[in-house]
Amino acid sequence: MTRNGRTLQSGFLMRRKPFPHFIADEFFTKTESKMLLKWLETSQEWKQTVGSYFDYDRILVGSAKLPAPVSRLLKSRSIERLRELVEEHFKREMSTGARIMAHRLRPGNGIGLHTDESVVGVVLNIYLNRHWDDAYGGHLVLFNSNNERDVASIIRPEHGRAVALLVDSKSFHAVSEVCKGQRFAISYFFRAL
Repeated sequence: MTRNGRTLQSGFLMRRKPFPHFIADEFFTKTESKMLLKWLETSQEWKQTVGSYFDYDRILVGSAKLPAPVSRLLKSRSIERLRELVEEHFKREMSTGARIMAHRLRPGNGIGLHTDESVVGVVLNIYLNRHWDDAYGGHLVLFNSNNERDVASIIRPEHGRAVALLVDSKSFHAVSEVCKGQRFAISYFFRAL
């Protein structure tokens, strides 16, 4: 698997159950991950977003004022390379471009059981977290059904890890409540053709 034109050096795992998804460690280079995390930790553009099943802060990347290095990493050519990667591994054609959102979850924040069905494509989440411990919460939880007790898999939001989900009406997932620290992620939403 390649990353920005380079071969990924470590852990790539494609899974089909409970729905197609992949996990890739060290998705960005260490320098890129460090730069993105610094931006996430110091940005003043966070807006609280609360809904029926979620409570988190977000930055809509398309309308945010980004430092030049961050902008280069999160815009056009990089997005197209990521789209090609997603198409290659899910064997589905995606529309060009992507909606990009940064997420910050603080203690007490979480995202309840949902499907991202409105995306109907792929959601690629890249976690950027310092020294994350399981006791901090904030895990991505995948479910076999819309029953919160029907847990299929729990994924730790380790720094630099990417998780891509093929989303539809049956791709049930959630983020457990954060108990300590701040949990950061950058999400790319690719729409299937």
